[in-house]
Formats: sequence, C-alpha cells, structure tokens
Amino acid sequence: SVVLLEELELGNGDSVVISMSGSFPGANIAMLSACQVLGVTPIVLSSVGSSSWGANRENFTWIDMEEFLYKNGLINTKSVAVSIGGMGDIGDNISDVGIEIIEEIIFKSGTILINEKNLSKSIDKKISLLGDINKFDAFINIGGSTSSLGEGIGKNYMRGGIISPISKDDIDEIYFNV
Repeated sequence: SVVLLEELELGNGDSVVISMSGSFPGANIAMLSACQVLGVTPIVLSSVGSSSWGANRENFTWIDMEEFLYKNGLINTKSVAVSIGGMGDIGDNISDVGIEIIEEIIFKSGTILINEKNLSKSIDKKISLLGDINKFDAFINIGGSTSSLGEGIGKNYMRGGIISPISKDDIDEIYFNV
C-alpha cells in the first residue's frame, strides 16, 4: 500500500477517498496504515457485506474490526459512512434477516447508514457526503464494491493497482451498466 501511494506521489497533507468492503480486512488495514505512515488523510466509506471471504461473520464484521483498531490506537480514522453492501450496494442478495442484522451493526457503531433505494441513489448519497470530490487527490477502492466498480461484467477485467482516469466515452458499454 505504501508503494502504491508513493507511485501516486501522495504524502503528507494529501487526502484520499477510500471505498472499503468487508471482503478484504487485511487490505483495508494495510491501506489505513500506509496512509497513517505517509501522512495521507483517508476519508473512508465502507460496506458491511462481504463475499464468502473476509469479515463475513455477524459478530466480527469489518466495522467491528475497525472499531477495535481505532479504540486501541492502531488506526487513526474510521468510516464516515457505511452501506449494507452486497448486490447493488443495498443487499439485494441478502435475506431480510441478514439486512436487519447489518443495519443493527451499523446503528450500533454510530456511523452514518447509507441505505438508499437503489445503486444510483447510494452512489449519489456517498458523493453528497464527500462534498466537492475535486478536493481529493485520489480515489482508492478495496474489494468488489458495486458502487465503486459498477454492476457489469467489465469489473471482472479491471486490474489491481493504479488505474488512470478514463472518460465515460472510453468505457465499453457492453461491460458496464452506465
């Protein structure tokens, strides 16, 4: 994570938005640690839902891990808002009971819950929470968040690491729902 931030020439005083899912808690911790070491300010948007890997236990979600690390001084920031995650970033593939459990986890954390009617509204809510997105030096995605990568099969072909900005015209609409 430090190497990637240095490749982007990010350091003390810079700020980044980080979208994190519960799928890769180790990568989440590594990125938060790298930001802390380099003096980069992370603004974190998380989701509780994860795929079959990662923080997918009801009593030990990414939000629980994040809270523990923060309270014990191991990280210096927490998520500013949390969504349910899963299909459409609204848990379309999660049972009603599962969604209720996730909502309770988020309420208990005291973090802002993002629970909009659809993916587009979820993305709009996240952007509105950030304010002027041009003030950030980079956007970092960890996991397969639909609100970061889209719903289409094209996200399966995105490589890891640094992805240079592309215009909407460059996106092949066969692979992405835009």
